[in-house]
Amino acid sequence: MDARNIRNIVLMRSINSMIEFKQIIGRGTRLYDGKDYFTIYDFVKAHHHFNDPEWDGEPLEPEPKTGPKAPGPPRDPKPTPEPLPRQQRIKVRLADGKARAIQHMMVTSFWHPDGTPMSAQQFMEILFGRLPDFFKNEAELRTLWSVPDTRAKLMQGLAEKGFGPEQMAEMQRIINAEKSDLFDVLAYVAYALPTLTRDERATSAKLRIRAQFSDNNRRFSTSCWHTM
Repeated sequence: MDARNIRNIVLMRSINSMIEFKQIIGRGTRLYDGKDYFTIYDFVKAHHHFNDPEWDGEPLEPEPKTGPKAPGPPRDPKPTPEPLPRQQRIKVRLADGKARAIQHMMVTSFWHPDGTPMSAQQFMEILFGRLPDFFKNEAELRTLWSVPDTRAKLMQGLAEKGFGPEQMAEMQRIINAEKSDLFDVLAYVAYALPTLTRDERATSAKLRIRAQFSDNNRRFSTSCWHTM
């Protein structure tokens, strides 16, 4: 098959051969005028082949050029690896008019209740529309999240509506927040707040506690001075 304008690939049977998987995906990567992406609908979890080391393999040695050439400085026998391509991100504008960035052309496993696949953008739009049922503003979200019992109740309620741990972990990948808490995912989707990694949040908390401790010490010292 030499069709180049293939924009959708549907996988509905197991693919155990890496060669066959590459051939199927290769149909979608063919260039065509006006085509800058294609979509994979994976019903059999074949996308795990992307994690196989055989997907790209080791870099090939450059082919030697024929004919004599002038001697030059010794070359490194190992080719310099090319930098990994930057993950492409696109902007998704939700009903509040604010844009959220998501990873483009990332294999996902979001599904409609009837079993049909949905895109990451569709999942984010649905999640955005349901979050007001669980909290009304950022302050209420922080309050719910700060208490283990209410946090667990919130996550259970989300799971019952189709936003369980697996789906939320997928959304973490989509918005590049795998090193952040699920709080950041909810705040980002609901209010377009910037995400913080766990390390960044811990550092911020340490600085805030240190500043508060220093301020309390100054007040205590001043109080002691006045009572002497």
